[in-house]
Amino acid sequence: MALDLSLIALVQLGALVYGVHAISEARPVVAAFESDRLVAVSAAQIDPADLGQAPPDLRKLSWSGPVLIGTRAPKDGETFASVMMSVQGVEPSARPGWWQSYDQSRDQVKQRMKKLADLRAARDDGAQREIDAAAAKSGLPLPDLYYLPLTSQKMLDGWIVLLDSDGRIVGYAPVDGF
Repeated sequence: MALDLSLIALVQLGALVYGVHAISEARPVVAAFESDRLVAVSAAQIDPADLGQAPPDLRKLSWSGPVLIGTRAPKDGETFASVMMSVQGVEPSARPGWWQSYDQSRDQVKQRMKKLADLRAARDDGAQREIDAAAAKSGLPLPDLYYLPLTSQKMLDGWIVLLDSDGRIVGYAPVDGF
């Protein structure tokens, strides 16, 4: 009986350790502006050996939610290597050496963000209700709101990020932004 209970406890403890590890790897650590969207990046997507290439304040992965960052453009001679890395599944948002502060990307965000009212007009009634609810939560009138698609490695559509006129995140909505 003691052996049986010990084995059960050991299996349960192993399952708990595995579950905590899986959750820690799946946690989103950065929300990176990349070209024309925000990308949620999990801890599992980032090679810990590359963290030394990140700006000093981004060299540790967050445990309290994703950190909002931008990504830089490729430097001279990096374009082909960047394309090859992307083909292999390592997007710029998951490359710590490409990270920069969100403020450094704010001008590009402002150029790429789109009017939320235009998206609302192009969607069905269900999506319009979701957009209206998210806009109401933001506290800003619909004409003053913008959006960018929110993607991740596992989800390429289905969510948008609501932005104010300065590119600050003010909400989210479960609507396809493409």
